[in-house]
Amino acid sequence: MTDQKIIDLYFARDEKAILETERAHGAFCMGVSMSILNNRMDAEECVNDTYLKAWNAIPPTVPRCLRAFLAKIVRNLSIDRYREKRRALPAAELEAALSELGEAIPSEAEREGAAALADLLDRFLRAEDEVDRRLFLG
Repeated sequence: MTDQKIIDLYFARDEKAILETERAHGAFCMGVSMSILNNRMDAEECVNDTYLKAWNAIPPTVPRCLRAFLAKIVRNLSIDRYREKRRALPAAELEAALSELGEAIPSEAEREGAAALADLLDRFLRAEDEVDRRLFLG
């Protein structure tokens, strides 16, 4: 089906317009989105959102070139999704790092126990002669 016939379907508010848009330009839109996102699920969602935006924009907009019109929409949606993912990523990484760090920092009881153990070992080693100390530490 030609682009002009697809645009006519949009103006007639015929839902077949979306199916025909997908047949004619779906692979192209997916390629544009994948080149930005490199994630199939996100790209599919952006392509579906492109069809919705096209449905809401036509009419009153009359695109001179339907392919370019769709490319602009899917590109903008994909860039927005990419930026959204990049903003969310540092927060997730920070949370993971803090949780790992929390496991590495000993609690007050653990610090007191470690200090008591160190004190006990110091006293034991001071009571031994130098040869026994070296054997123990070795």
